[in-house]
Amino acid sequence: MSDQHRFLLERAGRSYEKHEAGRQIPFNVFSVLRNESDEVNLHSRFLHALLNYRKPGEETRDNLTDFLQHVGVNDFEQSDVIVEREHENIDILVINGVGQAVVIENKIWAGDQSEQLSRYHRKLKKIGYREIHLLYLTLFGDTPSKDSVGDLDCKPISYKNDIRPWLKCCQQRAYDEPGLRESVAQYVQLVQKLTGTDFKEAYMNELTKLCLEGNNLTLVHDLNEAMIDARVCLLAKLWVEIDCALNEGISDLPPANKDGEYAAHAVSNERIKRFLTNRQRVYHGLYYSFGRGVGSIAVEAGNGAGLIFGVRCHKRHTDERSTLDEALRDVGGKSTDWWSRYQEDYLNLKTPTQDNLTLLSSEVGRKGYAKRIAQRLEFFWKAVKGV
Repeated sequence: MSDQHRFLLERAGRSYEKHEAGRQIPFNVFSVLRNESDEVNLHSRFLHALLNYRKPGEETRDNLTDFLQHVGVNDFEQSDVIVEREHENIDILVINGVGQAVVIENKIWAGDQSEQLSRYHRKLKKIGYREIHLLYLTLFGDTPSKDSVGDLDCKPISYKNDIRPWLKCCQQRAYDEPGLRESVAQYVQLVQKLTGTDFKEAYMNELTKLCLEGNNLTLVHDLNEAMIDARVCLLAKLWVEIDCALNEGISDLPPANKDGEYAAHAVSNERIKRFLTNRQRVYHGLYYSFGRGVGSIAVEAGNGAGLIFGVRCHKRHTDERSTLDEALRDVGGKSTDWWSRYQEDYLNLKTPTQDNLTLLSSEVGRKGYAKRIAQRLEFFWKAVKGV
């Protein structure tokens, strides 16, 4: 490392220490009661409540009207409006009496399912909705996968640039309703934390000025490359530690796949780097095939920003999938075309927070995390190893 690079890092470090020193982390009821990344039971539920809210004695939903303006859905008729949550698996659905519909697909870290958005669109068309707006809500405005949306128009919106300013307007409208006003204020805090727009704003402004000094931007470019390589190294170590934890915790676990259907999804450094830098989803992980079929115990990254783990078996393998589904009936989790049953973990591997990086940078932290994944995966193995 050159002296220039070292000096730049030292100045950035001093800036961070200055802004971090003495910072108080406010109490947040959402963080206490729910996982901060819980799309269904926290974020979609609260957003639905705000969109559906009408002040006592009033007919209009001012929050909804303002939201539609914020995201560019114009000429949506406000008569006979219904705001639903989890209707036909749609996160949030807004419909009216003249055949218009707004679909909000809410993703914090989870990835898309096959034909997810196009399937919603077909269902709504089939029952008579003539004008359907698809909105894809993520923290930073990611676009939906082609596999999910097909050739349909779908507008990406973000918590950072769309939801955050809209929430502040909701808070202002609730000036005479203390309970609602404070609830929105705490949710704003959570959104700012998830999008890195809380205490960091002044810190990031200072870093931006630092980058623009002299030839610092060229130095930062080199550091960005080094940062990617460092994260590849940390994730490669994490995969090794997960494999070790699984083999230590599950004595009869079959060996990891070295060839066949899952070989292309191995955890090579090249594939990890593509996962970190490619806008398209790059699947990779550990797969332990069992029996004479295609089912496997698996830990995988690529469906979102974190890990998913469970029993992987595509539904096209009808007989084996049916047997596995029955064996896993009492194991908690979700199912997709590719997974008989899986659970998610919300350690963000793709766009990590400072807390995530702290854990990944610590050997003790990585090994502890790997052990927790192994302990949770053991329930899946116990359910299927005899089938």
